[in-house]
Amino acid sequence: IMHLRAILAAAILAFLPAAADAAGKPGEFDYYVLSLSWSPSFCQIKHKTSGSQCGKSFDLVVHGLWPQYETNGWPQFCVAPPPAVSPRVMRQAMTFTPDSDLIKHEWAKHGTCSGDTANDYFAHAASAFHKIKAPVSFDQPHSLQTMDAAMIARLFITANPGMTDKSISVTCQESLLQEIRVCLDRNLNYRDCAPDVQAQACSTSMTLPPVK
Repeated sequence: IMHLRAILAAAILAFLPAAADAAGKPGEFDYYVLSLSWSPSFCQIKHKTSGSQCGKSFDLVVHGLWPQYETNGWPQFCVAPPPAVSPRVMRQAMTFTPDSDLIKHEWAKHGTCSGDTANDYFAHAASAFHKIKAPVSFDQPHSLQTMDAAMIARLFITANPGMTDKSISVTCQESLLQEIRVCLDRNLNYRDCAPDVQAQACSTSMTLPPVK
């Protein structure tokens, strides 16, 4: 009986989706997920109206540039303790990730797994961010909008030649647009997302709070 239970447990684990590595190795990953957060939704969900992010009129901001594995999961916290982010790099990163605590967290959790210095990692994040052209509907809108995930994906695909429906995943939280996640190869070219990233996409209508 114990032998059968062991076999059953192993079979169940084999079908469970992979999670993050407890501690990956720097530079050992397959591709990136660029996660763009819709700032008005974040501020509404967190009930924030002030601070470096929510006290200003941001639309899409960078949540993170995440090294990812091809077959589910991702490396994280690859260097402990992580090297410090210099004041110069922090100032530059604040232009697209307007939260110093988030910048430090993203560097520690994801950036250290890129195999790059903090300077190069955030330079890549900036390049990835500026590669994505936001559709007109996402450029500082001042009125409430409602769209479904497929429509949002189509707008981004139309605005960004080379992007396909397999290289973008639209997520939501509390019926609000949460994030636009774009999959990029290590040279920051569009590529298909692995199934675990695609599985995070919403399939319902969602609201886009306006920029204030």
